[in-house]
Amino acid sequence: MLARFRPSPAMIVAGIALVIALGSGAYAASTLPKNSVGTKQLKNSAVTTKKIKNGAVTGSKVKLSSLGSVPNASHAGVADALSSNGGFKPLPTNVSGNWTDDPGDDSVSVGYYKDHDGFVHLRGAVSRSSGSDTIIATLPAGYRPARSPGDTSIGQFFPVQTLNAVGSVLIHSTDGQIELRSGNPPFVALDGIVFKAG
Repeated sequence: MLARFRPSPAMIVAGIALVIALGSGAYAASTLPKNSVGTKQLKNSAVTTKKIKNGAVTGSKVKLSSLGSVPNASHAGVADALSSNGGFKPLPTNVSGNWTDDPGDDSVSVGYYKDHDGFVHLRGAVSRSSGSDTIIATLPAGYRPARSPGDTSIGQFFPVQTLNAVGSVLIHSTDGQIELRSGNPPFVALDGIVFKAG
């Protein structure tokens, strides 16, 4: 036969205390007036990221001086310097081959730029004062045309405006040379050349 369970006085007191504790928390949560809990009532670190609703903290609610430096902010100085030139870096021309920058009336120097999707953009024009050297300039590594696996071509061709005629340049994938392949060489406009960097 089973013995009858009889709680001790300590067990009864503990049970009553548990009921009061749970009930008073629920009562406080249901009867607190709206907006009655403020910064004085919150303990440090009580509000965590998980407890903040998405979109609840907007820019107007953030003290900018408290943010400090964001990751990669060291690149911001470079970006500021490049933005004054539209993000374009100057492209040194093949001076030994008598090629020089020809900014023209709009004062746009020959340059290159890689966007956030990895596409390289060229701009500006060059001219050759004399000679027959066809290498206009050389793009640095990381700014050269991409090659597909198994592609045996040396680069990509692009149409360009030359003096009184449409010509073409070949941009080498391996060494980055920009080579004039056709057209009237005293003047070559590189504006509008865009390609995926390899």
